[in-house]
Amino acid sequence: MTTSTHCSWIASILTVRARPPLRASHAAILCLLGCGGGSSAPQTNDAGVLHDAGLKKDALPEVAADVPPPVTKRVFITREGWNGDLVAAGKASTPTASADALCAEAATLGKVSGTWHAWISTSTSNAADRIDLAASRVMLDGTKVFDPASANGLIPLTRLLVDEYGGKVSQTAIGQVWTATDVFGHYETNKGPPLDDACKQWTSASSSVGGTAGVTGAIKSDTGVDEDWTDGWNNTSCDGISQLYCFEE
Repeated sequence: MTTSTHCSWIASILTVRARPPLRASHAAILCLLGCGGGSSAPQTNDAGVLHDAGLKKDALPEVAADVPPPVTKRVFITREGWNGDLVAAGKASTPTASADALCAEAATLGKVSGTWHAWISTSTSNAADRIDLAASRVMLDGTKVFDPASANGLIPLTRLLVDEYGGKVSQTAIGQVWTATDVFGHYETNKGPPLDDACKQWTSASSSVGGTAGVTGAIKSDTGVDEDWTDGWNNTSCDGISQLYCFEE
């Protein structure tokens, strides 16, 4: 019997009698290895697994990890503004819930779907507790404005000026955004007395009380500082009007 005929006969036996049956292509490969089709005869490791003598024992191909890309979510700046008594304006049970309610109201007016949270912090609640900092962010016109937060925090790639209607707000018409929040989404506590960092936890519209605000549309090239978009105005008088940043849940 020729080598070719012998191999064909072995392949047919392997295909029919193996439990479970082998595919014909697998049986043919085993036959070729046994009949001198490779550079050397197949060997088995201690567990009986076939491997080629020319390969490192038990070597397996490396498989690249499948790392998913970051999720992309939306963000906008409100067209309107409010004084520092956000609880009175939003009419919810807590300062952050009131600010979130104002973002939800703005989204409804702009016919924007989704659940929205204000970039607002208090002494007991950080913006980062409610907002996903691991997401990329685009404005409502599709322009990317934030990569996921890095070791330097959340830094804008371009001016965050698109409002809930999809238009651009003026940088100077209102010019500031209530936050009391640093670039890491934490309560801003380093602005210091004599004024408060958050308009008495967003319950005061008094001119004698202050809160930390961001500079509308600020980017690093304006002042050389990354953080101005969120805390460029410290101790802003709470009787003044400021906008809100609204982040999609």
